[in-house]
Amino acid sequence: MKRLSDFTESAALYALSFEANVTPKPGLVDRNNTGAHKDMTLCMLIESAKAIAPFVGQCAQAGFDTKNASFESAFHALRALGLQAEKAMLSVTGGVNTHKGAIYCFCLLSGAFGRLQGEKGITPECILNTASLLAQKASDASLARALQAPVTHGDIAFQKARLSGARGEAIAGYPSILHIALPALERAMQDGFSENDAGVYALLSLISKVDDTCIYSRGGSEGLSFAKSLAAEALQADFVKKVYQIDALFIQQRLSPGGCADLLAAAMFIKRLIQSKWEEYTCE
Repeated sequence: MKRLSDFTESAALYALSFEANVTPKPGLVDRNNTGAHKDMTLCMLIESAKAIAPFVGQCAQAGFDTKNASFESAFHALRALGLQAEKAMLSVTGGVNTHKGAIYCFCLLSGAFGRLQGEKGITPECILNTASLLAQKASDASLARALQAPVTHGDIAFQKARLSGARGEAIAGYPSILHIALPALERAMQDGFSENDAGVYALLSLISKVDDTCIYSRGGSEGLSFAKSLAAEALQADFVKKVYQIDALFIQQRLSPGGCADLLAAAMFIKRLIQSKWEEYTCE
């Protein structure tokens, strides 16, 4: 039997690589172009994913090891691994932030998955609710910092427009994953779309409804409304063709739905954790 950390690492690498390769993705790096990002390439994203995945795997083990400890203690263990993942990411990308938001999300979800080991019938809801409890332990300090000294796009969006971003999504139990991304992926695949096109459909579904702080940081409230409207229109038409037009418009206006991309990757991560035979793996 392989270790829980190995299984979770593999699931994370698959999910991050899946998101990177989904094409086309409006304003994002994909197999066709680098979107609204002049400092990134698809190869860079894949190398970043490879650097991050081992730490995500370790988060599952940390979640298991702190299973009987407080959520606060567990969160601090995950945070330490997340900081190591971020350092590894910056090392392979030459300082470019490719996956900072994804690291936060994946470490929480992985830690939650590890904490749930031994429980019967682990579901997406179980993982997301546990991740919410972990995230709540850092929420007050993080939001206070966002108001006083904003350092990330999410901080600035919270300060200016009270958009809660990645932290708010986590604290709420990732409703955008549970109610938008996962159902969209499942629906598209059941309708016969390829995994790639299902990813496009799920991404457009997210863009149409999520207050993405990455889009807001580049386009403000108008850019966010514009992006939501375009995505919603595409979902009512032939989205496989319409998405190419949206990509061109996003690139022209420098809009990048990075937060939605993280949620898409996280949804695939959850799918891999739930659908694979994780029972064949052991905790150390």
